[in-house]
Amino acid sequence: MIFDFTPLDDDTVLKIQEIEMERAIWRRNEALQLFYTLRNDFSDAFSDLEIIVLKPFCASCANRYSIPPPVSV
Repeated sequence: MIFDFTPLDDDTVLKIQEIEMERAIWRRNEALQLFYTLRNDFSDAFSDLEIIVLKPFCASCANRYSIPPPVSV
């Protein structure tokens, strides 16, 4: 068989989970640093910055939830 993979042992699965947790922490910190920088650079009395998280969709879900383009007259 072409793809003959051995199953991962418990130690390897735990290491992968730890790596994913570290990556999530670093991504979160990077996003907060970017937000802080943008807020310092562009914030004034007449503007407000909000954090908006865009979640990825599969192709079929994106078609269901997408906003239709405006109709030109």
